[in-house]
Amino acid sequence: MLFKTVEQIDQDLAKRVKRLRRQKGFTQKQFADKCSLSYGTYKLFEQTGKISLLGLTQIAAGLGREDEIDNLFMGREYSSIDEVIKEYEESEKA
Repeated sequence: MLFKTVEQIDQDLAKRVKRLRRQKGFTQKQFADKCSLSYGTYKLFEQTGKISLLGLTQIAAGLGREDEIDNLFMGREYSSIDEVIKEYEESEKA
């Protein structure tokens, strides 16, 4: 497993967004407008990876990938079938 700092994760995300923006043929200004973000906010995001959650959601929507934001933290990894059964049984009690 590769360990990254929070800052590295943010910067990698910004690089992926930049690549996707370019693939769609948008300039930074055009894409910022499409996402209802100020040009400065979007430019800073590409440079540093820093943005609000709302801004990130707007970017995801601008890329047509808002479902990826909506599904964050939805799944759970299980280490055994026993964990799955236990969680199911607990949800049935509730």
